[in-house]
Amino acid sequence: HVTMEIAMNKFLTIILGISSLAVFAETRPVYIQNTSANAELVKHWVENTELSNNYLGSLVYILPNKQILIKYLNPDNYGYTYYSAEITAAQLQKFKKIDETAATELEQAISDETLSKTVPMASTSCQDLNTSVVVISPYTTMVPHTKIDLYRIAAEVTHQGYNVTILAEKNANIANVLSYLNCPNVQGIFYVGHGNANGITLYRNTVKSDIIELTYNDIQKANLNGKLSSKIIEVNSCNTFNGRLKQSFIDAGVKNYIAGKTYLTIGWSDNASELFWVKLIRGGLIGNSLNNGITDMDPSYFIHQFGDFMVVDTWGIYGNVNNSLF
Repeated sequence: HVTMEIAMNKFLTIILGISSLAVFAETRPVYIQNTSANAELVKHWVENTELSNNYLGSLVYILPNKQILIKYLNPDNYGYTYYSAEITAAQLQKFKKIDETAATELEQAISDETLSKTVPMASTSCQDLNTSVVVISPYTTMVPHTKIDLYRIAAEVTHQGYNVTILAEKNANIANVLSYLNCPNVQGIFYVGHGNANGITLYRNTVKSDIIELTYNDIQKANLNGKLSSKIIEVNSCNTFNGRLKQSFIDAGVKNYIAGKTYLTIGWSDNASELFWVKLIRGGLIGNSLNNGITDMDPSYFIHQFGDFMVVDTWGIYGNVNNSLF
């Protein structure tokens, strides 16, 4: 195993960068949030509605009574615009805009069989043998860019023919994370949120916690030896490459561990990681994918976000940099 460091400052990125955000925005991914026999048809219908062209992407919930809820992601404020519709044999009907209250009522009526299952705290064994990639963040509401990045990664995984699970907000809890670490068919895990050398923040049951919730001690106690040898894990959090959290994954036999060696900038580092995972999912090698993901950043994004500040985000890579995901 080798350790590799990749660092890039704003000014070098502006020189080398190309505008990639516009390319991703054009894909307008449609992400089906729960299992249904009608999932592929509904996805096709939503992708081809003229309304979809006005948004960055959409989350679709399919109810047992064949009613659907569509949450379109707005490009101006990254909030949602809600629509409902009904499935018929040939098309979507009664397509109408609804308010957030009505959308919440529909969402609560959805079957418990969702893509991101809440695993009881008493069980951290694997509950899902189908998922290949897991993306995790308790901050998708607080940090809009994180929400976009997770769903773009998820869309790319499904486009390549693999299954993905999103653990967002209350589903980003310690039981779910430990459960998916135990799953033999999971090959990639991406977390974005706050952290330090000892651990990362997650939801505590249904309450978001600003304290470290998953620690190196949890990893050590989880009996993960031999279960991480096929997994690439990235922790997009400050200083998570520098201490006991990293070592706990190494001791458990992780294939690759990628994490922040320095403080990572909210927004910029999330997007760099998104580009890294897209390249990795498309068959790239770890070292090249991370380096290219950073240099492909849109320079206008830096100027808009950070003005003239010098920004240096540094990742460390443990493991063979020539490894691939699948």
